[in-house]
Amino acid sequence: MRNFDVELPVNTIRAWTIGMLLCTVGSSVNMLFSLRNPNVLLTTFVIQLISYPIGLGWDLIFPDRVFSIFGFKFNLKPGRFNFKEHVVIVVMSNVCLDGEWSRPREIPPTRANRHINRQRMAAELCMPPTLLLRSKSGTGSRSDGGGRSS
Repeated sequence: MRNFDVELPVNTIRAWTIGMLLCTVGSSVNMLFSLRNPNVLLTTFVIQLISYPIGLGWDLIFPDRVFSIFGFKFNLKPGRFNFKEHVVIVVMSNVCLDGEWSRPREIPPTRANRHINRQRMAAELCMPPTLLLRSKSGTGSRSDGGGRSS
């Protein structure tokens, strides 16, 4: 194997498209399956195994011609799918799926409700309507001793 391969394309539309697609699907699957117990996680190894056949399939499907959009020229198939593009896809999935920050977290309901004082909340929610009704009906507190005068 050569020490360096300068002629092999790396930063291609193919590598970015497959990488972003697998990152999106992988993180969505991880989020969906995090709700069950025990968790099922897609790791970088699974993406590594899946991305290579997808890259080879890209070679079979897309044409080898240059496209131009707004003066920017690109090729959907700049050569055969190579190991450098495969490494770029695996690195993208490693950043997306294997960080501790990428794991979905669940807040238990008991922890979320621990700081809520239900009696105070009920009093604060019921106080304005009660005061409004009392002031409209004439049974509210007055400076002359309260109550209705006969």
